[in-house]
Amino acid sequence: MVSKVETSSSRPGGRKSSSSSPSSNTKNVFFREIFAVFIKHVNLNKVKNTVIASEDLKKDEFRRFMISEAKRMKMRSVEENIGRIVVTAGGGCNGDLKDLLGESTVMNLMKDSKVGLQIRTLRKVWDMVLNDSDRACYGLKIVESAQEMEAIETLLISDELYRSDEVAIRKRYGCLVKVVKDSGGDALVYSSMHVLVEQLQQLTGIAAILRFPLPVLDDDAY
Repeated sequence: MVSKVETSSSRPGGRKSSSSSPSSNTKNVFFREIFAVFIKHVNLNKVKNTVIASEDLKKDEFRRFMISEAKRMKMRSVEENIGRIVVTAGGGCNGDLKDLLGESTVMNLMKDSKVGLQIRTLRKVWDMVLNDSDRACYGLKIVESAQEMEAIETLLISDELYRSDEVAIRKRYGCLVKVVKDSGGDALVYSSMHVLVEQLQQLTGIAAILRFPLPVLDDDAY
């Protein structure tokens, strides 16, 4: 879910408020708009955790604003779940979700979730490939060869391949996933909306962590 909130940094005509500073008014307006969007889109009775991130103190200020506003408006759903709304420094100067997901606070929140498992596994494969590990491989032909030797511990595949519109492609990848699971391995399917799916795409959209090193395989995988 993405919602865009824009607030002018000054009052019309450049006039200043006599009761409080323009910057304070602007910030409160901005916070109020963010809070309204948050309440509209986030059901705290269903969402396990919420992370507020920024490189400055605005994250802490906004959380305090949320608590105050929830009390003022008697919003019990927020008041009762405020402990599950956490703040963290992260996201980098460009607000990159990949950087944010690397923060220990965020990873601890997700450690037992499916997304957390997918992130940890993909990063593990990525590091293994970069370090020329013989316990990781990628590319359809090599992965299929590894599975013929029942060497796959964990298979990673993009849903673009797994749910391809082309029947022959979908059938081939679907069969591979089934065989891996039948042989005791795990298979993780990465949504096209996943924040790290671009990294998997750089590995041709399919990769594997192996149970044991393999003999040299044909690397003409794609």
